[in-house]
Amino acid sequence: MNFLLLLFSLLISFCLHAEMQTSFCNAIDGGALSIQFDEAKQIVTVNKIPQTKVTIDEKNMRFWNDKYAYSLNRDNGAMMVYLGEEVVGVLECSIKQ
Repeated sequence: MNFLLLLFSLLISFCLHAEMQTSFCNAIDGGALSIQFDEAKQIVTVNKIPQTKVTIDEKNMRFWNDKYAYSLNRDNGAMMVYLGEEVVGVLECSIKQ
């Protein structure tokens, strides 16, 4: 019986951890991004637009298009914006569950 309770609590803990998270990122120039990401489904939505090229791992969330790549470091909340190999922007982000 204790084993089943432990298994059930681990399952609930995993499900709660895999909830969609929202990050609000602000650029130095005052622009802002609202980013929602679901780790379990590997889905990222930016300003209500679903992104098609996405990778999410334990430390970083990346999404990109034909022009820019965005990399959010979840440890420090910094988002780097790349144009090719060059960093063209840094945003401060706060992540909420």
